[in-house]
Amino acid sequence: MHEVDWAALAEEIKKNHRPHAGYFSWESDRAMAEFGVLDEFANALANQGTLFFYGARHRGEGEDPPDCDAHAGDGTRIEIEITELVDGPSIEAARLGQPYDWKDWKGALLPALEKLVRRKDKSRSIKGGPYSQYILVIFSDEPWLERDCLEHSIAQHTFDATQLITRAFLLLSYDPFIQRYPCYELRLYPNKPLQPTR
Repeated sequence: MHEVDWAALAEEIKKNHRPHAGYFSWESDRAMAEFGVLDEFANALANQGTLFFYGARHRGEGEDPPDCDAHAGDGTRIEIEITELVDGPSIEAARLGQPYDWKDWKGALLPALEKLVRRKDKSRSIKGGPYSQYILVIFSDEPWLERDCLEHSIAQHTFDATQLITRAFLLLSYDPFIQRYPCYELRLYPNKPLQPTR
């Protein structure tokens, strides 16, 4: 049986993970990082009893958008786009070894999520359709995303109407206090039915 070189593995993980908000990052392989997010997203939904797709797969480099696709319960194909909520100045300071304060997301979270939803909702050339749903998964390992405040903010907020996106979710890194990955669906303003994309 092949022996695992744990020291080498630890070094590889250290090399590939960012020094700030790096839980989901795997910097040498974006597809691996995105598939890791997709896998944890599916696990989080299954843990909540709300998993609504199966057969999810990463589409591969150059085959996006979308990053991933899957089958809905009715057998139709859905697209899953993955993006990250992260504070750029914090990443840069951490990489340079400079001192920095973690971003306080209390007043900044909802505007930042709105911006990501709008950016990913813009009309683009979608590959591999037609799809019956467009799912956006926003993942984050930001340290000051406090669950209590975040849950209240998201529950009370309705996001702007979207043209492409039919459902959007925020997935956070593993929380040892609840022993799972917190996952929240963002409430979108009622939108038009998704037009099949090709």
